[in-house]
Amino acid sequence: MARCRCSNETCVCVVEEGEGISVTGTGSPSSPWVISTDRVITGTLAVADTNTVDMMLQGQGTLAEPYVISAAALFAISGMLRFNPTDEVEFSTVGDGTFSDPLNVIASLPWVQPIGGEPGDVLTQQADGTYAAGPPALVPAGTIITGPGLAGDGTPATPMRVDVCTYADLKALCVP
Repeated sequence: MARCRCSNETCVCVVEEGEGISVTGTGSPSSPWVISTDRVITGTLAVADTNTVDMMLQGQGTLAEPYVISAAALFAISGMLRFNPTDEVEFSTVGDGTFSDPLNVIASLPWVQPIGGEPGDVLTQQADGTYAAGPPALVPAGTIITGPGLAGDGTPATPMRVDVCTYADLKALCVP
């Protein structure tokens, strides 16, 4: 006990218990002080509500009954969000955006008409400018010509792929 100038098996220091605290032992190496409590922070924790959140505090702050803090939103998120439609996308919403009535956003594409179609069809532009399911354009294998950023001609031997940069481009970047 060098810090408090105590030596051997005895210590003249005094350690007092406070409210909810117990101290056992004499402060010697064979009987060290043990300071303990069964309370954690009883009575010293509070929560405060706001205009948008209802805070709740449960428990006693003890090891047996620890505090549990929870919150519930007091507003619906739907009033805080706005979805701006464009010529290509229309939005609608269902629900208030609360836990009991979640907000669902539905986006519709007026130029796309997903009615009909057969397995293997793709989205194709129609004469009136809308898009609908239809058969893919068929071209002979190897007739697709790619530009910068794409490689391959669509055949099994050289499938089409994104080519971010060529080896020559990469080497050009490394030249001092």
